[in-house]
Amino acid sequence: MSTSSNMEAAAAAAATTPGIKRCAACKNQRRRCSQDCILAPYFPASDPQRYACVQRVFGASNVARMLQVH
Repeated sequence: MSTSSNMEAAAAAAATTPGIKRCAACKNQRRRCSQDCILAPYFPASDPQRYACVQRVFGASNVARMLQVH
């Protein structure tokens, strides 16, 4: 299989997976967004620039640490 067909297959699988929408933070970090993602309520997928600005100032791990509920 060629690389382009692998990429097309992966894109098709992602497009057909129902109900999975990553938040802006998970998209930026290229990871899966879990059901209990602590960043999702603050950084919706519709506003990726918001997370990019906060991450630039504070850093990804510090943002997650500040938002965690103990």
